[in-house]
Amino acid sequence: MEEENLNNINSKLKSKLASTLNINKSKRPLDDSTNLNKMRKFQSSSRLPISSSSNHEEMNRFRQLINDKTLEIENIKINSISLRNEIESQNLENYRIDSNFQNLEITLNDLNLKINELMGYKEQSLISLSKKYELEQKRLNMNHQEKLNDIKEEITKKVDDLLTKKQEKYEKEINELTKEINEMMESKVKVEADMDKKLILLKENHHTKESSMIGELQDECDKSKTEIETITQEIIVKTNQIDDIKLNKFTQLEKEHARFMNLLEQLKIKNNHKQNEIDNLENQISNKKSKVKSLHQSSEERSEELKRLNFEIARMKSELINQETKRRKLHGKLQDLKGNIRVFCRIRNATSSDLVKYQIPQDINDESKQDLLITKTNNNNNTNNATYRFSFDKIFPPEHTNDMIFDELSQLIQCSLDGTNVCVFAYGQTGSGKTFTMSHPQNGMIPLSIMKIFQDIDDLKEKGWSYSIFGKFIEIYNESIIDLLNPTNSMKHEIKHDDSVNKTTVTNITTIEITSPNQAHEILTMANKKRSTAATKSNDHSSRSHSIFIIELQGDNSITGESSNGILNLIDLAGI
Repeated sequence: MEEENLNNINSKLKSKLASTLNINKSKRPLDDSTNLNKMRKFQSSSRLPISSSSNHEEMNRFRQLINDKTLEIENIKINSISLRNEIESQNLENYRIDSNFQNLEITLNDLNLKINELMGYKEQSLISLSKKYELEQKRLNMNHQEKLNDIKEEITKKVDDLLTKKQEKYEKEINELTKEINEMMESKVKVEADMDKKLILLKENHHTKESSMIGELQDECDKSKTEIETITQEIIVKTNQIDDIKLNKFTQLEKEHARFMNLLEQLKIKNNHKQNEIDNLENQISNKKSKVKSLHQSSEERSEELKRLNFEIARMKSELINQETKRRKLHGKLQDLKGNIRVFCRIRNATSSDLVKYQIPQDINDESKQDLLITKTNNNNNTNNATYRFSFDKIFPPEHTNDMIFDELSQLIQCSLDGTNVCVFAYGQTGSGKTFTMSHPQNGMIPLSIMKIFQDIDDLKEKGWSYSIFGKFIEIYNESIIDLLNPTNSMKHEIKHDDSVNKTTVTNITTIEITSPNQAHEILTMANKKRSTAATKSNDHSSRSHSIFIIELQGDNSITGESSNGILNLIDLAGI
C-alpha cells in the first residue's frame, strides 16, 4: 500500500513537472529580451495594416495572457514543492511508524520477561506459604498437646503426691492417737482388774483386815477413781483433738481439692482458648488454601493469556520479518529520492564578530534544497555589499549539536546495514570543527555511528539477522597511505577498484573484527593518537592527514536466506 502511494505521488509529481517544463518552453515573460525580439519580428513581419489602438489592445492582451501563464507557472511550482513536502512527510511518517513498532515490540518483550519472572515468584511464594502454614499448624498442635499433657501430668502428680502425703500424715497421727487410746483403755482395764483382785482379796481378808485396811482401800479406791476420771478426761480431750484434727485436715484437704479443681477449670478454659486458636488457624489455613486455589486458577488464566500473547508475538514477529524487507526497500527508495550525493553545511558556533553576515531562509528552493545567503561587506562603500547564494541539502545553524546532526546521518547508517556502500566525510577550513564533528569521543559521528550499528544489530537479531563487523583505519599523509592499526607495516598499500563487484579496497592493511562498541572506541583512541597533526595559524592541533575509518558489515538472515554486504566509510579530511 505504501509503495502504491509513493508511485502515485511520484507519477503526479512527474506529470506536473513535465507540464511545468512544457509551459516554460512555450511561454516566457515579456520582459525577457528574446521574447521582445520575437514580438518585434512578429510585428515587423506582419503585412496587415494595424492601427495604433489595435496594436495597443493586442499588446495588452498578450501581457495579460503572459501574466496569467506566469501565475499558473508559480502555482504549479508551489504545488510541486507541496507534493515534495508531502513525500518527505509520508516517508518520515513511515519511518516513525517503524520505530514505534520496534519500540512496542521491545516493550512487549520486557513485559513478557517481567510476567515470567512474576509467575516464578508467585509459584515459589505460594508453595513456600502453603508449606509454612502446614508446618506452623503441626508445630502449634504438637506444642499445645505437649504442654497440655505436661500440665495434666504435673497437676495429677502434685495432687497425688499431696493427697498421699496428707493421707500418710493423717493416718500416722490417727494411728498414734488410736495407739494412745488403746494403751489408756488397756491401762483402765488393767486398773479395774487390779481393783477387782484387790476387792476380792479384801473380801477374803475382810474379816481379818477389814478394820485396818478399809481406810487404806478407800483411799486407794478414791485414788483409782480420780485416776479413772483423769484418764477419762484425757481420752475425751484426745478424742476431741482427733475430731478437731480430722475436721481441720479434711477442711484443708477440701480447700486444696477446691483449689486444684479451680485450677483444672482454668486449664480447661485455657485449653478451650487454645482450641479456638487452633480452629482459627485451621480456618485461616482453609482460607489460604482457597486463596491458593484461586491464585492457581488465576495463574492458569494468566498462562492461557500468556500463551495467546506469545502466539501473537510469534505472529507479529513473522509479519515483522516481511515488514523488515519492505522497510529496507522503502528506505532505499527514500534515500534515492533524497539523492545519492548530499551536501550538508554546518555553521560553527563562534562570536558574532568572527562571523560574516548570513541568512538561512525558512523555505526551500525549487530543488528542495536550503539556501544560504552570505553578504560580503565592502569596507569602502557599504552600499555595494555583495550577496552570494549557496544551496545545500541541509543547513545546521550554530545552535545545533552533534546529536542533532547525527539524527540526519543515522539514515545513512541504516543504509549500510541494508547492504549499501556509504561514505561520509567532513570538509572545510582548518579549525572549522571537522574533527570535533566526526571524532568527538562522546557524540562524534564516528562513535555515534558505532553505537547505532550495534544497537540496530541487536534489534535485528529477533528478525533473523546476524552480522559480522570488520574495521580498518588508515590515513593518507603526503600522498602516502599509512595503516594506523599497524604503523610499523612496511608493505606497500595501493588503492584498487573492482568494477565487477563495484568495490574499492586498499591492499595490505590490517583488518580487525569488532565485537563490541568498547572495542571500537579503543581502536579509535589508539588510531587517533597515531594520526599526524601540526600547528597552523588557526589551530594548534590541526589534522594534517586524511583519516578514513572503514567499517564492513556482513549480514545473513537465517529465516529468509537473505544476505547483505555494506561498507561505511567515515572520513575526516585534513584542514585546508
